Amino acid sequence: MGFGGPVWHVSVCPQGRRISTRKLALLAHSELFTVGSIASGEWAERTEVALHLRRRLSEREQAIIDPPVLDVRGTEEATIRAARAYAELPAGQVKDHWRQILRAELGEPVAK
Repeated sequence: MGFGGPVWHVSVCPQGRRISTRKLALLAHSELFTVGSIASGEWAERTEVALHLRRRLSEREQAIIDPPVLDVRGTEEATIRAARAYAELPAGQVKDHWRQILRAELGEPVAK
């Protein structure tokens, strides 16, 4: 997506409830309250499914990560991680929403 480096990423989904974009943004910001560097960059995106907030890691965070940050998008590692997270979700609407999110992130269908 061209963020110029590693980012924290949180997705907040209303799960069928009517919640304003502003409220979703407040929830997303509360999740990233103590991490990252807003000054280095922050991006919000509202999709049909969720509000996504991405924030650049701070220089300190990048320096202490071991192993170093690695972009795994589009790799087998990304698919393995996504499948592991997906397996933990409850059945129903949440899994349907995640399936859509994962398609966008991985660029491939995710098994039901």
